Amino acid sequence: MGWDQQDPAGGAGGGLRGEPTGEDALRDGPAAEGARPGAPEGQRPARGGRRRLVGILGAVVLVLALVLVVPRVLTTEDGPDTAARAFLDALVAGDAAVLRQHLEHPGDATDLALRDEILQAAENRVTSYAIEDVERDGEGARVTALLDDGHEQRPLTLTLHAVAGSSFAPVSWQLDRIAVPEMEVSLPFGTEQIIINGVLVTLEEDVAKVTFHLPTVALQLLPGTYEITLPGAGPLLEAISSEITVPLYLGHSRSTATPVHYELSETGRAVAAGQLEDLLADCARATTARPEDCPFAAPSADDSWPRQPVRGTWALTAMPEVTTSAWQFGLWSVSGSGGVAEFTPAGPESESEQVPFAVEAFTQVLPDDSLRTDLVDPPGSFTVVVCSTPMDVGGMPQYVAVDPDAQLDCEDGR
Repeated sequence: MGWDQQDPAGGAGGGLRGEPTGEDALRDGPAAEGARPGAPEGQRPARGGRRRLVGILGAVVLVLALVLVVPRVLTTEDGPDTAARAFLDALVAGDAAVLRQHLEHPGDATDLALRDEILQAAENRVTSYAIEDVERDGEGARVTALLDDGHEQRPLTLTLHAVAGSSFAPVSWQLDRIAVPEMEVSLPFGTEQIIINGVLVTLEEDVAKVTFHLPTVALQLLPGTYEITLPGAGPLLEAISSEITVPLYLGHSRSTATPVHYELSETGRAVAAGQLEDLLADCARATTARPEDCPFAAPSADDSWPRQPVRGTWALTAMPEVTTSAWQFGLWSVSGSGGVAEFTPAGPESESEQVPFAVEAFTQVLPDDSLRTDLVDPPGSFTVVVCSTPMDVGGMPQYVAVDPDAQLDCEDGR
């Protein structure tokens, strides 16, 4: 019946029909993990999900490490003291280009004096420094240094803040803006240039404000001693230098005004004294006992209204000794004492009177660079009208002393 014959489809192993042979098992591959016989259907993919979650969390940790750790590692080389040293080195070197980048520049002060050649020529300036302490507080820092000018030492505290362009960019430290002392200088009207430590500086338009009858400029200056003067102004005037010392200090401060002006030269004083003598000579030509607008009058002559003025003649027997000095508004005082005038009344048998007198006058430089001297009317008060358009350092002034009720023509200064 064929029971003793082998099945032609059977394998050499004699496997049962319907069961996979070893070849079939290799071809199909191992069974998927979790697909154990008898395991519930919903639990089979659990181990694969956990592995995917662990992979995602690992990637997140790696990104956070790159964002938070790498920038901090890159910024460990330069601290806030590096930026502070760069500024302090520029302060010692007098490097104005570097210093200007860190300084405050208020609108009512000028930085025209912050130039290399001016800073480097200053006496008693900062010559060295030492870093005393560095403190960090989050994104801020404080650096304390000790400044030295060769005579004394004073501490200076600089504040800084951290700046980074992006998470992967190195953090840099930047100085907060630094205030510097402001020194006020009063100048004659019409001044267009001044000289600081031998360097000619041209003033900007509208850089000054008028205070105490003169234009005043506020200069930003660093610690040191500076000599400020005016350019030459011809044979009648000589510039008077002023010295300004800025203390070993950086911060908000403003000095009272230091005057920088002209005095009359020897030639100018001689011209003013000659003009005063001419004015006194005009007074001596008067024919009344009380010459109008003159410094002398005969005390015994009563020429008050309604009586007629006492007539007579004058002679100058002694000229006063004259001195000159700078006054307000760009004027110079011309004063003298020890003068004697002699008055002889008209008429027979009239006795002469000796009249001691002092004189007050002022002189000014007119727009054509000449001097004009005017007597001050007794009792020594007068009105000064200043013509200047615009009334600032750049304006061309004309000074006129006039009676308050007089008409003034500022075109010719009279």
